Amino acid sequence: MSESNYSNILEEITILYVEDDTETAKHVSETLLLFSKNILIASNTEEAYEFFINNDIHLLITDIEMPGKNGISLIKKIRERNISIPIIVITAFTNNEYLIDCLNLNIHGYIQKPISYNKLTEIFRKTVKYLNISNFVLPPFKNNRLNSSIDSVFNDWFESTDNPIFVIKGTGGIGK
Repeated sequence: MSESNYSNILEEITILYVEDDTETAKHVSETLLLFSKNILIASNTEEAYEFFINNDIHLLITDIEMPGKNGISLIKKIRERNISIPIIVITAFTNNEYLIDCLNLNIHGYIQKPISYNKLTEIFRKTVKYLNISNFVLPPFKNNRLNSSIDSVFNDWFESTDNPIFVIKGTGGIGK
């Protein structure tokens, strides 16, 4: 994907950022605005879930440790409604239980604070590839074969996620 395509896609997505610490939220949101012009900021999981329900969110970035319910509970609640939204966790903690929970919830990135611009850029590139591919509609079959351009899409898909899952629907049902 070219640099301009990457920037154009990222600029147009809506990012929901969840952080209870106002200073951290201010600094990270300023950085996020370098990537996207559509940033919603929530200071707790309840507010974040309301934003999620009432807006077209393309990417969730959340802290884990917050007063009240934590970021893991938010991710679980969002996964009940949307299994495909990319989620990035930003945390100061190195708790293995959190990491295992996040892996089981199919997050796209796990960043430890302090946040590195390079790490954020790397995870955003991966996320943009995922978003671009997840919105891809397969072209019709041609001579009982898929169009050859799909090969590049599947290659991008495998590069964008460690756990690719394909659901194939046919006249006999759905397979995985």
